[in-house]
Formats: sequence, C-alpha cells, structure tokens
Amino acid sequence: MAISAQIRPLRLAPFRIGPWYSERVWGCRDLRPWFDRVVADGVPIGEAWAHGDQCVVATGAHAGQTLGALFAESPERLLGSSAPSLEAGGPSASPLLIKVIFAKENSASRCIRTTRWRKSMAIHAARRSAGTC
Repeated sequence: MAISAQIRPLRLAPFRIGPWYSERVWGCRDLRPWFDRVVADGVPIGEAWAHGDQCVVATGAHAGQTLGALFAESPERLLGSSAPSLEAGGPSASPLLIKVIFAKENSASRCIRTTRWRKSMAIHAARRSAGTC
C-alpha cells in the first residue's frame, strides 16, 4: 500500500547524542574527566555542547544525522504533537542548547577543574518558546 509506506512511527527509539566541541582561545586542551577529549595541537576547546543543532546522533536509525536536521525533519516526533512549527531560515531547529564551558583563569594557568563554582553549565531555550514559559 502506498499510504502505509508514508506512515512513520510517532515516537523515535532512544538514541545517544555525541557532543560538539567549539574551539575558543580561552579554552582548555584536556576536557577529562567530563569528556574523553584531549587537544594536542590547534585551538583549545572552550565549549562542549551536549545538546544542540550541531550535535550528531551517535546511535540508532538516525546515527550520523545532526540534531538540527532531525528537529527540522520532524519536530513532532521529538517534541510531541504540540511542537512549535519551525520558521524557515530561523536561527535554530532544536529548542534547547545545553553546553559546558571550559575556561582558563588566565593564559598562563591550567584549565579550571573544579565543578563547584568555576564550571558553567548553560541551558538556553529557543527564542520562539522562551516567552511561553
């Protein structure tokens, strides 16, 4: 049947998300123990995005696809039937960005290692849904 070929399951199977690393001159070269990542050469890592448009699906049927592409393809499968429609050319497909900041105290010091007050976890809601909370 042609109709059944077009029907997709309403829910996605659980999958893991691989982090996306953003280079920053003020960042760190060794992100352990939080992430298994060491930068030998090049620009240090300043941000590790745990959830955002650039992050890549690591497992399952959509492995290799970015979250931004997956959200743009079918936001209702990830967020439910009341998912906001995406504006064409909008800034983000994913409604949530979770990132961990890795910063040095100064250029001569080692990377900040404590999780109490010097680490930063930033969670950003998409602009289109931030006013609805």
